[in-house]
Amino acid sequence: MTYLLDDFKQAEQARFGTHWMAFSDQVMGGCSDVRLRHDPETGLQLRGSVSLQNQGGFIQAALPLVHSRHLFDARHFEGVHIRCLAPQPGSYFVHLRSKELSMPWQHYRASLPAEAQWQTLQVPFSAFEARRTNHPLNLAYLTRIAVVAAGFAGPAELWLSEIGFY
Repeated sequence: MTYLLDDFKQAEQARFGTHWMAFSDQVMGGCSDVRLRHDPETGLQLRGSVSLQNQGGFIQAALPLVHSRHLFDARHFEGVHIRCLAPQPGSYFVHLRSKELSMPWQHYRASLPAEAQWQTLQVPFSAFEARRTNHPLNLAYLTRIAVVAAGFAGPAELWLSEIGFY
């Protein structure tokens, strides 16, 4: 069974009850450009240009998983469910963050093998690797999920029509 965090039918907020946010490496002095667009018929579009200048190299769309001061407990799930389309080739990832991570560059990352046609992917939690942290992934206290284009220079485009846990 799939628990949908968002099916992008509402523009104001995600089905989960929080709001999507766009980030780029500009928060750390990079030069990447990010745009986030919502269309109730096709979903959420992450677009931009990824630049490796100034130690940069990412754009992302992030959804907070803290609702009414409660952190998300994903222990009863096997991984991340995502329906996506990547008309622009590139390196795409799913990121998770948990309460143990205090620095913005810390996360858990899994590759997202998005293609130029719509596909439904299930990314198991075992595929997530700790990045810049020694803490193991704590599924009981998730604080954020994100889709990211990173590690390459050039245009990026990723569409989402569903995201959640399976």
